[in-house]
Amino acid sequence: MRLRKLRIGTWNILGRQRHHDSRVADDGAVYETVSKARTDILCLQEVHFYDGEADAQLREELDAAGLSHFVGSPLSPSHLDERAQLGVGIAARFPVLEFFGTRTLSNPGLRANVRGQAWELHDKGLVGARIQLTPDVAVNVYSLHLFPFFEFGIDDQDGYVDKMWRELWDVVDGVDEPTILAGDYNQTGRADAAKEYSRGSWSFCTPDTETTSTGLSLDDVALSWAPDNCERRIIETFSDHHLVLVEIDLSAPPRARDRIVLSDIGGVSHRP
Repeated sequence: MRLRKLRIGTWNILGRQRHHDSRVADDGAVYETVSKARTDILCLQEVHFYDGEADAQLREELDAAGLSHFVGSPLSPSHLDERAQLGVGIAARFPVLEFFGTRTLSNPGLRANVRGQAWELHDKGLVGARIQLTPDVAVNVYSLHLFPFFEFGIDDQDGYVDKMWRELWDVVDGVDEPTILAGDYNQTGRADAAKEYSRGSWSFCTPDTETTSTGLSLDDVALSWAPDNCERRIIETFSDHHLVLVEIDLSAPPRARDRIVLSDIGGVSHRP
């Protein structure tokens, strides 16, 4: 078996609620979005967990769309449903060889009044797994959800942001296997931060693309290698975040330590 194309998606699903009225999305809404995108690996953020188990309706719709392999963990209480916790997850068409577990990042516990509401910074982090694409090719995949420091008036140069980046790259740096790092970064300067804080080099697929209903560029898929060919799509959803979909050419499979910086994966610039 030879896999020629791989479709990687990332989507903050807002607890499966509609952003315009905060009501739960209709049954089938996740299935419709994911099946239309024909996603092979989907990194999810703001997944609702009930008693430690991922939202059953979400899992059912992912299974129906062919993403029958799932790992994930809760990170914090949900501000959307008092019965639930919010977390991150990875859904895939391919078997999960190993679950790396969850890493929670240090939370400075900031508080602020945001758009007339009292906000408290909730825990964020990432979950990882090793996924078998073909008998000969496996990749490490991380789904991440980082702190929205900008909502609390914290700029990119603040020590809180510095600490977050250092902790993130400590988790994923030094891995020889090809790695996918996808999620809601909540930071527009993520590509520059990777160059400053990571020991590796990363290809960011949508560094300047609007990925939210408010016109911000917060969600991205980063690869530890530069694919020969890549296409990207932004799919609007019921959530306040769009589904970011990246299709990469695997005619030449990624190799360990095959890392080249590609600041815009549309093919604009390369750097050794």
